[in-house]
Amino acid sequence: MTSNDTSLLCRVAGAVFVLGLLLEGAAARAGEWFDLDDKALATFDFEGMTLATSAVEFEQQFPDAKRDREPVDEEIGLECYEVRDLKNADVARFYFCDGRLYQLEIGYNLARVEKLGGMQAVLQKLVDTWGPADHAGESRWTWQRPMYKRRADFYAWPERAQLTITDMAWMPVVAQRLKRQDEKQRPDLGF
Repeated sequence: MTSNDTSLLCRVAGAVFVLGLLLEGAAARAGEWFDLDDKALATFDFEGMTLATSAVEFEQQFPDAKRDREPVDEEIGLECYEVRDLKNADVARFYFCDGRLYQLEIGYNLARVEKLGGMQAVLQKLVDTWGPADHAGESRWTWQRPMYKRRADFYAWPERAQLTITDMAWMPVVAQRLKRQDEKQRPDLGF
């Protein structure tokens, strides 16, 4: 091997080392950015309500909330409240399991979406807050943060939009209760 070959190998090795440091630094910065997005979903609040809110705290903040008995059954520990005429949305539904908020649906009519800059602007704000969606479909975008047991779903339809925030830790409990309730209500067909 000539001295020119050795010199070239040293320069290539040095360049590879520097490139490795640059990529490592970029990965660390990307990780920090991603962690911030995770925490933003974990600490999400709407009108002062977080997913850890109790039904008592909710009723204190929204004394005029209306119970919506249709989507859930209080006999199995599930409650739903609807609030209208909010500062930041047209309607919101708050779902409780054993007195703890586990899901929140925030609805926006088309006029409000347009005031916010249009559907693309609203979606871009969510991406800016939580990062790229984990799932993107024709009318649904989903951000999942398993380490915080949180999921956000944004739905965009021609006449309205909805943002749903879910505490995934409670979903197995809710699903099991609903399944048992359905089994109780199912008629015996003799099979």
